Amino acid sequence: MRRARYWGCLVLAAVLFAVAPAMALDASELALVVNRNMPDGLKLAQLYAKVRNVPDNRIIELDLPSTEQMTFEAYERDVVPPIREFLRLNDPQKHVKCLVTFYGVPFRIGAHVNTPEEAREIQNLRGQLKAVGDKISDLVDESEKMASSYDGSFAPASQPASLVPEPPGALLTGPALDALGRRLNHAGKSVMVAIQAMKDPQERQQAEQALVGLVQRFDAPVQLQLSGPATSPASTKPSDPLVAAMPLEDRRFDPATREEMRQETAKTAGLLGYAKVLLSQLGYLAPEDTEAATDSELSLLWWTFYPRAKWQLNSLCYRFSTGGSSPALMVARLDAPTPDIVRQMILDSVHAETQGLQGRVVVDARGLSLDGPGGKPDPYAIYDDSLRQLAALIHLKTKLQVTFDDKPDVLPAHSVQDVAVYCGWYSVGKYVPACSFVPGAVGYHMASYEMISLRDPGNTGWVRGLLSDGVAATIGPVSEPYLQAFPPPGEFFPLLLTGRLTLAEVYWKTELMASWRMCLVGDPLYTPFKQNPQLKIDDLSPRLQTIFEPGTTGVGVPSSKP
Repeated sequence: MRRARYWGCLVLAAVLFAVAPAMALDASELALVVNRNMPDGLKLAQLYAKVRNVPDNRIIELDLPSTEQMTFEAYERDVVPPIREFLRLNDPQKHVKCLVTFYGVPFRIGAHVNTPEEAREIQNLRGQLKAVGDKISDLVDESEKMASSYDGSFAPASQPASLVPEPPGALLTGPALDALGRRLNHAGKSVMVAIQAMKDPQERQQAEQALVGLVQRFDAPVQLQLSGPATSPASTKPSDPLVAAMPLEDRRFDPATREEMRQETAKTAGLLGYAKVLLSQLGYLAPEDTEAATDSELSLLWWTFYPRAKWQLNSLCYRFSTGGSSPALMVARLDAPTPDIVRQMILDSVHAETQGLQGRVVVDARGLSLDGPGGKPDPYAIYDDSLRQLAALIHLKTKLQVTFDDKPDVLPAHSVQDVAVYCGWYSVGKYVPACSFVPGAVGYHMASYEMISLRDPGNTGWVRGLLSDGVAATIGPVSEPYLQAFPPPGEFFPLLLTGRLTLAEVYWKTELMASWRMCLVGDPLYTPFKQNPQLKIDDLSPRLQTIFEPGTTGVGVPSSKP
């Protein structure tokens, strides 16, 4: 582990990631993930690899349950380490940008339920964090006093006002540690400037010695004496030889390994580095809101410790400025109620892409008014208005026929024929077969719980319904996702209609969240309008156009355009 640089900037915000400029994903950048206990999934992966010319030795076989949900522990032990190991061996240059999960790979991860051992570990971590936080705070105060003694005009770094001030004695948080780092950095720079200005050699030597002594105290091995019985594992070596054989960073699920990481960090990384590790492990162990879609979690395959409660911002989304060393992955799923439907999805996507997808567009809004209480529209009205704008854009700029509905109820069953593109809402868990779809159709319905199950015949969610009725690509949540988890229709579909990006790229450039509850179902390479683009780049909003701008460092480069 690297030693911390304490007078530099300490960044504890979300890890940032490098994102490639917009260019089409290709088969050489895929790896296919199957469950060896579901043979149909392997057959489908072999078919897909053949029709899409995926390179040899790109199918990853996992030993997983045949259910649609797996435990948090199964994901941590039986999914992440073997996929990482496979990619290290077969893709050492990290060309793989997209994972494709197949029929039989569980698509939902159950909530993390802490064991009694983990509950004790959390208690221990909190105790250590309180102690190390107090030490850091005392030393930061001391650094500011030193700066004041050398420079009468010194003023500590101002901190932004918090909407929820932390009470005295509160446990150290990531933002609080970040703030301590900024104070330390500011004081350290002031001390060094003051020392350089000193004329008396003896005074300068004494000041330098005092500064070095303070830095050494930050940098020294961490030694904490906590009250109460020991709560750490008796050994820092995994008891399971299979676990012990894994690389250290792949063993985050193992309590002994986490203790080994803490002990190593305490020896080498100083107070700030140790506090960061404590915070990261506490975030990993927190059980609240940890139910997730397997594919959304897999996007962060190369992350080690990160908070599992709720979501992380998707660093592949065009809205975020990014840069760093741990890339996120695109993930798509070829799954459906039956293997035969998956097979047809694959073949229909390739055929429609070759011929050019033809058919009607259906946009089913709800007629919500933007004039909300107090003049402030609620998010539902904003999303509803985005559907109206989408319909208007397609009607104005393309030759596609548009069926637009702006009434509260969803369109009635069997009301529109030959549909190629569909988007609508809001019938929760009650699929209405309003459309007859052409082969290769793309569409999603914005509502909660629409991908609770694919294989249960009694499930009436929209994902199962759309796939059963011939849609080749769709999006759905495996649990309550909140509205903002859906890619905005006014971004997703215009990008798709340009024919410039694959399905996976369109989704991951417009999806806001990772490590959350959304799934993209469909061939990641599918580019339905490659042969007959319906929109030009100039037809897109100024912000979406930035995705295609040459000479940028990534799709997340901020734009001054509205």
